[in-house]
Amino acid sequence: MKALSLTALEALLFERPLLVNGHCPVLVGHCLRSNGGLWYRDYEEFSEALATLLEDPELRRAMGAQGRRYVEENYRWETVEQAYREVLEAIIAGGAGGHEERLR
Repeated sequence: MKALSLTALEALLFERPLLVNGHCPVLVGHCLRSNGGLWYRDYEEFSEALATLLEDPELRRAMGAQGRRYVEENYRWETVEQAYREVLEAIIAGGAGGHEERLR
């Protein structure tokens, strides 16, 4: 299941890699789909992930660029609007038609 986190999307749009709580599936999902962030589940993982990001400017740059690309490809107004149109048209036609996943 995909979901939306505006704060994460804003960070990615500004080419900032994410460092998120691994117990939040929404945020981990954004990291996985964008290849633009790391996650942690405890203090040790947090410390290691933060050190990795702070010590590797090339990794930060690459993750930032990938994150921006992810947002531009998936969350532009035209893309979101089209997904809603497809779902609404499918509902009007008598079923979700498999498009409900596009809104998650």
